Amino acid sequence: MLYSLPMKFRAIRFPSVVFSAATLLAACGGMTGTGADTGASSDGSGQDASTMDMGTAADASPSDSCGDSPVVTPNPMVGHSNYVPTNFPAATPVRLIVLGDSISDGTGASAASLQYANLLANNNDTQYPTEATTDLQSRYGGADAGAFPVLHIAVGGATTYSMWRDQLPALRNMFPIRGHSLAVITIGGNDLVAALASGGAPDGQVLTDAINYLTQTATFLHDPANFPDGVSLVLATVYDPTDGEGFARNCFLNLRVPQFIPGLDVWRERYRMLGMSMNFAVVDALGHFHGHAKNYMHVCNPYYDTANPVQWFSTADCIHPGDLGHNEFRRLFFQAVDPTYVVER
Repeated sequence: MLYSLPMKFRAIRFPSVVFSAATLLAACGGMTGTGADTGASSDGSGQDASTMDMGTAADASPSDSCGDSPVVTPNPMVGHSNYVPTNFPAATPVRLIVLGDSISDGTGASAASLQYANLLANNNDTQYPTEATTDLQSRYGGADAGAFPVLHIAVGGATTYSMWRDQLPALRNMFPIRGHSLAVITIGGNDLVAALASGGAPDGQVLTDAINYLTQTATFLHDPANFPDGVSLVLATVYDPTDGEGFARNCFLNLRVPQFIPGLDVWRERYRMLGMSMNFAVVDALGHFHGHAKNYMHVCNPYYDTANPVQWFSTADCIHPGDLGHNEFRRLFFQAVDPTYVVER
């Protein structure tokens, strides 16, 4: 079941991250840096990105020579960076609230039923028969002939600020919202793009501001005056579509942004700290998606799966999750509500 937003929210389509990168990061093409490893996900190969042929989904194959393929270093933090409070969710959810940016808005999925939020609510049994019980309908039940209700508020192009400014009032317009809700959020990537475009540090004021708006968002969702029956919140960390390189040939206008990489580890830790202090769950998209971008198509990648050699990111723009990526987001979020569910990479 999909609740409809007022037209001004459902009709607006902000520019995607690709458009933002083209317009905002054009001045960053000459940026240089070491991309030094400051955390678990920034451990690149140490090669000069300008000499590495990332290839494309079409020209990469298991027959590629390992000597010619980029190396993706395994991320030691994978599987250890989620934070889920005890007794989460706080009560049985009766709906899913979806907030955030273009990922939550479904960009990259080939059909609405394959967007992560819809998969999380009600699995597509035709596409993912082995995940038939990996949805909220199976875990908690639902109304309307088996459909778990979804309140979709996310808007493509959103930042932490615009989410707080626009999406929370959209929720307020729907009050009263009775019954416990599960809220999921993907947000922060557009904040980082804007910071890099302005020459700011990715872990500087932009992160301070983002944490402030996320704090206000969590406060709004946890306020019993707004949601008398409560909201259990799950926030995803910002992932890295370059596999720790800060560059992917034929993607992102061939921009080199090594400053982006170490900043992501800082963002992940700050998200986790905020979740711990405000009693909401944080799932590690940064660690989970590491190694599954452009470099995933090379057999030398330690995450390469011979049974299903498909990258998780959209081949159309290299930034948004494709169908498999949306399924992985579904699995990450589901893990927060079902501690017995094991997310393998």
